[in-house]
Parts: sequence; C-alpha cells; structure tokens
Amino acid sequence: MKKTLRKVIYYCTGSIILSFGITLSILSELGAGAFDALNSNSSKLLNTSMGNAMYLSIFIVYIITMLLKPKKIYVIGMLLTSLIGVGINIWAQILPDVDYSMWVRVLFFCGSLIFLPLGVTFIIRSKLPLGPMDNLLLILVEKTNWSVAVIKTLIEGSYAVIALIFGICANIGMGAVSIGTIIITLTVGPVIEFFMKFIKDIENVNIDDKRV
Repeated sequence: MKKTLRKVIYYCTGSIILSFGITLSILSELGAGAFDALNSNSSKLLNTSMGNAMYLSIFIVYIITMLLKPKKIYVIGMLLTSLIGVGINIWAQILPDVDYSMWVRVLFFCGSLIFLPLGVTFIIRSKLPLGPMDNLLLILVEKTNWSVAVIKTLIEGSYAVIALIFGICANIGMGAVSIGTIIITLTVGPVIEFFMKFIKDIENVNIDDKRV
C-alpha cells in the first residue's frame, strides 16, 4: 500500500513540476522544447491546432513504442499523460500570458531548464505506466545500453530536426525552433540523469535509515 501511494505521489508531483516547466518555457518566448517546437511547426504545416498536432505526434510515438516493445499497459500511460495537459491549463491560469520583461522571461527560461527534467525524473521514478515519450526513452536505453543523457539528447535532437523540416515545408523558416530549443535539447538529458541518480541516492539513504 505504501509503495503504491509513493508511486502515485511521485507521478502527480512529476506531472505538476513538468507542466510548470513547460508553462515557463512557453511564457519565456525564448525557445520551446524540441517536442513542443515540433508540434507548433507541424500545426502550421497541417493547418490545424497545436493541440491536434500534439495528439497526432503522441500517437505516432505510441505506435513506435509498440513496434519496439509491445505492451498493452502503454495505453494507460497515454491516459495518464493527460494529467500534464491539465497541469499546463492550471499553471496558465496562475501565470497569465502577459508582456513580461526580458529579465523575467530569462528567469522563466532558466527555471524551465530545471523543472522540465525534474518533472520527467519523478514520473519515471514513479514506475507507473509512462507516456509514449518517456517509454520511448527507456526502451531505447534498454535496447542500446546507452545512458539516459545520450538517448534523451538524441531523441530531442531528432524532434528539433523534424520541427525544422516542418517549418521549412510550411514556409515559416525555423518557426518555433530557436536558440532556446537547442539549449533545452542539449541540457535536458544530462540533467535528467543527474536527478535520477540524486533521487535514487535519497531513496537508498531512507531505506538504510529504516533498517537501522
């Protein structure tokens, strides 16, 4: 019972933190994450809303994960991913989209560099069914034996390249891809790996204390 409660707390905490990080990156206007940039540019290319483009992207990633490692439980992960969308809507009400000063926007962006990977870390450590993007990360780590940092950077880099291609095809240039996107792409993987080790060490210390 305690383990289940901890898993739920971890997942909810991760969803809140991740949605906060996404909101900060959007409000900073200094560059969205690679996946968000992909959705933004594809929405322009397909002449649809960013929400519809996001659902299409998530579904495609879901298909890829099913091809790499078929599991019915991945469907539950897709449903749990909706919590992040709810969190984004809530944070959008708390932090309105107004004309923030450059210093505030820089602060928002720097905050997103911490909260984005921290949220992902809590969700992964919850060991509950993950969303398609996190599943893809862990599947590739398992199959290649490469580090989380390397795989996450490669995935984000792929999203950024696809976003750039979509932007060119949609005649909007780089579109949502910017220097901020590149910074997030290069840092999110290593920071996730750092937080994974940090939280695991804390959990191990707590276990040792209980044994004593």
